[in-house]
Amino acid sequence: MRIVFRAPILITLCILTIVRCGKPDCVNTNQIFKEYKPDQIEYQNEIVKLMELEYDKIDFWLNKYLKNEKGEFIDIQISGDKVCANALVRVTDWTKMEGIQKTQGHAYSGAELVGLKFSLERDSIDTYFLYKDITKVIDYD
Repeated sequence: MRIVFRAPILITLCILTIVRCGKPDCVNTNQIFKEYKPDQIEYQNEIVKLMELEYDKIDFWLNKYLKNEKGEFIDIQISGDKVCANALVRVTDWTKMEGIQKTQGHAYSGAELVGLKFSLERDSIDTYFLYKDITKVIDYD
C-alpha cells in the first residue's frame, strides 16, 4: 500500500520538474520582432533596447553553434514576458563556453545561457552581436 501511494507522488514530481525546466515556448507581442528579420538593424537595435531596459527579465537559450568564414557563433533565443527574439552572436573567447565550442553545440541545444552579455558591433562590412561575458551555462538535458 505504501509503494502504491508513493509512486503517484514521484511521477508527479518528475513531471513537474520536466515541465518547469528548459527553454520556454516562444511567445512574442513585440511588433519589431514580427516585422523585421534578425539580421536587420531595426531588429538588432530592438534587442539592444530590450537588454538595456529589461535585462533582469529576459533569459537566453542556445539554439545552435555555427561556424563559417566570418567566425564562430551561437544562435540564441531571447525570451521574456511576451517577448521572443533570435540573435546570432559572434564568439571569440570561448573560455566560459568551451564545452559548447568543443562539441560544436551538440548536446547543448536548449541550454540556458545565464548572465549572457553581448554588444552590437559595426565594421565596414557588417553589423553583428559580439559576445562579452556569461555567468554560466545550464544544460537541462
